[in-house]
Amino acid sequence: MYKVVYIGNIMDVPEFISHDKDLKLEFIIAEEEKLSEDLLTFSIVRNVPLHTVKKSREISALLKGKKIDFCIMCSFGQKITPDTIKETDIYNLHWSSLPEYKGRHPIYWAIMQNEKKLGISLHRVAAEIDLGEIISKKEIEYYLWLNEKDAFELLTAKVPELLQDLKLFLQGKKKPEKNSAGSYYRPVSEAETTISLEKDTLSDIFNKARSQARYKGAKLVSGKKTFFVKKLKFGKTPAGKNLSKGEEFTEKGATWIFLNRAISIKLVDFTEEQ
Repeated sequence: MYKVVYIGNIMDVPEFISHDKDLKLEFIIAEEEKLSEDLLTFSIVRNVPLHTVKKSREISALLKGKKIDFCIMCSFGQKITPDTIKETDIYNLHWSSLPEYKGRHPIYWAIMQNEKKLGISLHRVAAEIDLGEIISKKEIEYYLWLNEKDAFELLTAKVPELLQDLKLFLQGKKKPEKNSAGSYYRPVSEAETTISLEKDTLSDIFNKARSQARYKGAKLVSGKKTFFVKKLKFGKTPAGKNLSKGEEFTEKGATWIFLNRAISIKLVDFTEEQ
């Protein structure tokens, strides 16, 4: 049985580890400022010790002297120090099909590229971010009715399969894949999650909304109002509407944003900033 430490901030992954008959979750390391109620609840209910750190350099001291086979890491916002990488085998979960979409917000960028498939990968942690050899990767079909929240959950559900492949790799039954090529994307800015009716294509407008469904929503300004949109549709502009682009109107109890006399945006899931 492999002795494992989880480094991260979401509950799903340690729960999957705890259900694997070949893995024993020794303890959890989470960022102090990002400790969630879900992860704390997992620690209490599953009786798994939980340690919080302010800086990643504290991880080395927590692991020192412990008989750990490897660490599984995901959703950890700090770069692991070179000393920790040298001392311990760490495998990171990254929500893309590596080597493509390296960087901080891979699902956002894949959505904005109108990808029809999205991936999740398990790779060895190296000194440079997202460059360690790829142990395994899985994909899902990304249908038009799915948003970023749906994609995240469907991809996360693939973690048990990735863990099975990791065990095969450790047993010498699976070869890793090089991770030197591919593409790197910068962190997403507020401007990139804001809908621009002047600059964005219709596809961009739609994808920005669904890319922010797990968060507050994509920002959309209409006159003096600001909306945060998680879901929208395009519909025919009702006859007789002759408004300015971006102007809000109501039709059959729904909130719409005028684009032109042919097409307007129907806000389906949104909040209005007060």
